[in-house]
Amino acid sequence: MKLSDQILRKPFYVAFGQALQGGGITSVDLVAVRNATTVTITASDGSAAPIAGPDASTAGVMTAADKSKLDSLPPATARDFATKLEVATSTIGAGITHLRTAGHSAAGDGGGTLYKRVASPPPHTLKVQSTDGAWWELVPDAGGINVRQAGAVGDGVADDTQPIQDCIDFLGDDNGKVLLPRGSYKTTATIRVEDNVILEGEGYGTMTIGRSTVIEVASGVTGFIVQRANENYGDNALFRNLEIASAGKNATTTTGTMSSASKTLTLAAAEDFADGDIIMVRGAGESQTLMNSNYLTAATTAASTAVTLSNAAGIYDGMVIEVAGANFPADTYVVSRSGTNVVMSAPAADTVTAGAITYYNDLAVQVLSGGGTTTLTVNEAAFRAVSGAEVLHYDCGIYAQSRMSMERCVVRDFQGAGLMIHAGGDVDNEFSQATNANSWRVNDARFTDCRNGLRLKGNDVNAGSAVGVDLGSNTEYGLVDASFLGNYFFGLHVSGAY
Repeated sequence: MKLSDQILRKPFYVAFGQALQGGGITSVDLVAVRNATTVTITASDGSAAPIAGPDASTAGVMTAADKSKLDSLPPATARDFATKLEVATSTIGAGITHLRTAGHSAAGDGGGTLYKRVASPPPHTLKVQSTDGAWWELVPDAGGINVRQAGAVGDGVADDTQPIQDCIDFLGDDNGKVLLPRGSYKTTATIRVEDNVILEGEGYGTMTIGRSTVIEVASGVTGFIVQRANENYGDNALFRNLEIASAGKNATTTTGTMSSASKTLTLAAAEDFADGDIIMVRGAGESQTLMNSNYLTAATTAASTAVTLSNAAGIYDGMVIEVAGANFPADTYVVSRSGTNVVMSAPAADTVTAGAITYYNDLAVQVLSGGGTTTLTVNEAAFRAVSGAEVLHYDCGIYAQSRMSMERCVVRDFQGAGLMIHAGGDVDNEFSQATNANSWRVNDARFTDCRNGLRLKGNDVNAGSAVGVDLGSNTEYGLVDASFLGNYFFGLHVSGAY
């Protein structure tokens, strides 16, 4: 009986000569083995049945004993495919339990995946259905899920938002790691991190730009939001070895009105603020005396918008300030500053020579509802009433409402903060879950060319730590710590802080 006749009876792997082999095949061209004296038939579990002919001319002729060896081989339980698409266009035998692909969209593209047969459609997107109706679910590697297994390209051109989000969502309550091999991953929408996952790039991503995996975020978009989707999950997300960079800053503004203790913001005109966006309302935050009144005072002249500072520190464009005794109109803000000379948006009513300066924090908040309209509901109430206050985009590299960590990362070029951590009993989130980010941690990182580098705000953003962090070269304060009890900072390089 010829070997080809037996192979037609049962799918199995074949290997002979110089490691020639195939998987799950049902026939073989015997011409290829005419000069071999032994044919070894190997099953998918590694068991083998060598079939030897007495000489080269009879190789491939099977004896009764050889037939018995062949029949003892177990059927194949796995099959190999080039791509996920090939799986979707194939009929797969009932005895197959696992599939392997050599790539996602093309063999060798880095997205090779192991799939397992499952009884019903999984509740995520990392799956494929073959033409016989069977469902196959991705099996994570021991080191985590590679975003290229979900179809990410990492060439800086393709939109990789959904593949990255799909990997995070796949992990769900099981936690785990999402791997982003070296490359530039373009994202066009905010990625939600709602579970305890690790997002890890490749390369040492600290201080020097261009040394690690890059996440290139579209202009006017916050890169990541870290929050709790339920009471049990959402803490301890970790970002490691990543460069998170904005492709541009959205500097468009409008004006708005808020009442004290209200979470409703009424805009003068509808801006492109969408639900989930992070925005800033000038002067709607807490009031604070700027530094030591003996160190920084201001001189004004009645009916003039000019102010002369005793020191140039701590004043930036757009800041809403008062000068004691000068009687500026409410919500007067700094138009520009050159050294110690400041131009205000409205003139002083009175002349003073050394008035103490009080400034009003800007209110950075998330839009919960009303995006695209003139009436927005935001996630924290105004601390003071404002009317006609400037409202602007405050898109962040990462906006966190639950405990998270960063290691060896660079965040740059965002309109708002590189990292804003915002949590407490008076801060809402999109899922109506408690927000708590106590014990946050940032090590060996750099935040640069943003409005603020690191901004901490809320009653539950305490006992965190930043060690070995560069917060220089941001347009306003490198560090803003408006937490309740305070945090630990060691080895920081900061340009401007309060």
